Amino acid sequence: MNESLQELYTSTLNHPEQYAAFYQQLLRSEVFCLGARDEQQHLHFQLLQTEQGEQAIPFFLSLAMLQQDVGADAEFVMINAEKLFSITKGATLVMNPTSDNSKEFLPDEVDAILNFSKNESL
Repeated sequence: MNESLQELYTSTLNHPEQYAAFYQQLLRSEVFCLGARDEQQHLHFQLLQTEQGEQAIPFFLSLAMLQQDVGADAEFVMINAEKLFSITKGATLVMNPTSDNSKEFLPDEVDAILNFSKNESL
């Protein structure tokens, strides 16, 4: 399902002008996060440490990538990327963290993407 999103992201690495299209599609997509829901359905994300020593929330564009990188028995939740970005405001997120083409989303970038999305839908 998200293979086309992964392909679009890979394409942006050589064609930065495609980032807007990638962000639009990403925000409409379901992504996979390490973590679980508790009895009250609250989300609890597993964190990882970035190369800069900061805490980040990892997410993956596909279940196959998550299972390949973390293991088939990894506990995960599926969530809409726009919702993930909204509920984790102020946090750093890392897309496909073990991939050669991982992408770190800093809090200011997440805000800009969410604001861009709102303006695009007007």
